[in-house]
Amino acid sequence: MHVGWLSPAIFLNTAQAIVAWRLLPISSMLSWSLVLYFTAAVLLFAVNVGLRGTIGYIAAVLWGLIGVYAAQSRLPLPGADKAAGVALLLAAAFAAQTVWLISKRRALRTARAG
Repeated sequence: MHVGWLSPAIFLNTAQAIVAWRLLPISSMLSWSLVLYFTAAVLLFAVNVGLRGTIGYIAAVLWGLIGVYAAQSRLPLPGADKAAGVALLLAAAFAAQTVWLISKRRALRTARAG
């Protein structure tokens, strides 16, 4: 479960550091946020495949992504509403991947047993 929270937190903390230190323009936050979302998605999906849809990882990642959605949807910054939507879409895609991984795992187990 700890890994599940740390996976999205790496990217959330990176975004916070970028904003706090003004490393990139906040006025065009959506563009660099999308790069962070894409990079996070690659990591999250790869780890989920490696862990074969482990429930603790799934729960923590979904909790983190829904938290990102909630936080972003309340921000008055340009593009924050779109970033919130991306977090929600990523959560839905992650959940779909997890359902697929679990059904694949069950099918393999059934094939071996029968």
